[in-house]
Amino acid sequence: QGQNFLRGGQQIIHNKESVSAFVIGTHAGWAEFQTNRVVEGRYINQLDEQEYRKVAVIGTRVRDVLFKHDPNPVGKLIDIQGVSFQVVGVSVSTEPETGDAFQSNNVNIPNNSLRKAFNQMDRFRRLVMQPLPGYSSVQLEKDVKKVIYERQKIHPDDVGVLQTFNNEQDYQQQQNLVSGVL
Repeated sequence: QGQNFLRGGQQIIHNKESVSAFVIGTHAGWAEFQTNRVVEGRYINQLDEQEYRKVAVIGTRVRDVLFKHDPNPVGKLIDIQGVSFQVVGVSVSTEPETGDAFQSNNVNIPNNSLRKAFNQMDRFRRLVMQPLPGYSSVQLEKDVKKVIYERQKIHPDDVGVLQTFNNEQDYQQQQNLVSGVL
């Protein structure tokens, strides 16, 4: 799936309060791939994406700064670059020692809404893929890069154009470690 974001910290406003936070375009079910879990309200769903809804799931730090005088942010509006989004959920990291500093400072909105509201309909900033069982993620990565290079008319020797990260080797090491312990 494609993912977009607004570069750098964005000023998020609610009434007279503001906070700098990272705005990320996400998808229904995306929370499963991260260490944040919804503790109030809900996460982005399929209808939010299909209907370009302006809804947001905010991290706990964003909640604590913007809604310090309001115990329930769900249903309230926040402003991102002049565009209003309704808070539908609050998320917290399940790994506060490693992920909380970043994830508690996130505002997740439907990727389709981000692309449309902030003029990014012609691009994806990040593609996340998982090969089907029995297929190599290394080969998938090569195949996808080849297609992108061809469609965007990028010379094959221009290796710095696309940045990729493939965690198959890390995953296999973790699997072997767990198997060795059991």
